[in-house]
Amino acid sequence: MARKKLASAEMQAAISKLRTYHQLGMQLLKEREPGVTRWADMQTVCERFNLAAHTIRTLRKFAALYSDVDLEQLCHQCEQHDRVVGLTVVRHLVKFEDRRKRAQFQSRLIAGAWCNSEIVARLKRELRPGWKGGRKPRVAGDVPGVLLQLQGFAVSWCRWSERLADADDDEVKIRRADLAPEVQAAMAKVSKAFKAVNAAVSQQMDEVDGGDHSTDRGQQSKAGIPDKRSRRS
Repeated sequence: MARKKLASAEMQAAISKLRTYHQLGMQLLKEREPGVTRWADMQTVCERFNLAAHTIRTLRKFAALYSDVDLEQLCHQCEQHDRVVGLTVVRHLVKFEDRRKRAQFQSRLIAGAWCNSEIVARLKRELRPGWKGGRKPRVAGDVPGVLLQLQGFAVSWCRWSERLADADDDEVKIRRADLAPEVQAAMAKVSKAFKAVNAAVSQQMDEVDGGDHSTDRGQQSKAGIPDKRSRRS
């Protein structure tokens, strides 16, 4: 179904609000004292403008990164594609320090009518390629702990992969066949590797435990990794 065309008055109101945000951001920038970063100073600004701190930061950055030409381009794209852009979208756009990359992302965002969740997902891919940054993963402090972590990764991946391939699971909307052949082949290799990891981990766990719980370990490992013959039983 085609997206309903926005009324001219609604679009003009949205664009007017964008211009107001930019003007307010310029005012906030001019009144900001260089080098002042104390929270007490931010609270004073918040009370004066009756705005939250994160909103003030967004408006300042909007004004700092968007020239008058950039602002006009944003407004033009909104009119061209009948897309209302509010402060939430602006908050996403100003995460791009690079003007060219920001302009490219902005054009795709507006033309594609991305929802907020899609914007966030694409931002992560654009701004954090290779999953760099963020909190470091926790590594257990001893060998048994690391083995348990490895086994958990293996079990989680294999269960997820098997469910993706289960044609009888009505809750799964995407199937493995929907993915590119290269992706499917790579996934098959990952599943094979994780099953090998799980087997090796189980063996070392038995050695660490002195074989006291070898039977239980073996049963748990076999139960943890889904088997194609029993996944639909």
